[in-house]
Amino acid sequence: MDVEAYAKTRKIAVQEIRNAIREEGKRWWDNYFNNFTSKLPWGSVRLRLMELRVECGEEALRQFVNDSHSQPFNSDKRRGMTYADFLLDIDTSIEDAGLDVNRILSLQSEIYIGSKAARRELLGYVFPVFVGLRAKGYNRSPDLTS
Repeated sequence: MDVEAYAKTRKIAVQEIRNAIREEGKRWWDNYFNNFTSKLPWGSVRLRLMELRVECGEEALRQFVNDSHSQPFNSDKRRGMTYADFLLDIDTSIEDAGLDVNRILSLQSEIYIGSKAARRELLGYVFPVFVGLRAKGYNRSPDLTS
């Protein structure tokens, strides 16, 4: 990871968050991060992929993840990349940040039973991943949060 790019991107993200807090108040994190957690391990996107495998089979899953599912308004980084590569980049970023995947899984489980505190804690915990992905060239929206 380019330390300089990370620091610059973190500064931008912190300023965006300050603006979101000023504009949206206590619920700023809902709009700013939107569904970023869904793309993390045990997030709803990952769970849906497991359901796809069960419901439609291995070949259907392979076809889905080997398509890019990107749109013209995605970043250059995301456009043309397969969905499998995108999810792998997220997983690699988690590892690079030195985060404990088991903690992510535990917080995701709490989120599924309705814990808003767990969602805030998870977002704080994975913030370095969010910043790292943006420093790699992903857009906040739509790449990471839509």
